[in-house]
Amino acid sequence: MNIDNSNLKTEFLKLFLDFVLANFTAIVVFVLVGKHLFKSYSKLPDFIPLFMSYSFTVGISLIGFLFFYYMLYELYLKRMMSILGVGKFSNKFYIFSSLSLVGFIVFTIISIIA
Repeated sequence: MNIDNSNLKTEFLKLFLDFVLANFTAIVVFVLVGKHLFKSYSKLPDFIPLFMSYSFTVGISLIGFLFFYYMLYELYLKRMMSILGVGKFSNKFYIFSSLSLVGFIVFTIISIIA
């Protein structure tokens, strides 16, 4: 393994970890905010129709969710794909990186041992 591939692997794994943590954080925030919003509907004033508030909340949440994943694509996935396209990695690297968080942990352990 040459120096360039090890630098590319290090950069890829750093981006991969940041991407996984960002996904986890987004899911937790989305669930907690959604739970809070649906609990607060009983406190709405009478002049706001419930259907409109539900559809507005869901619409804004989906727009935010799509915008967040577009940002993740621009920040992480484009660079990760270019690293995978440039680097000449072994098949083990591709298999482990495709297994998401479990693949990340296993690849890190194998890299430490090897």
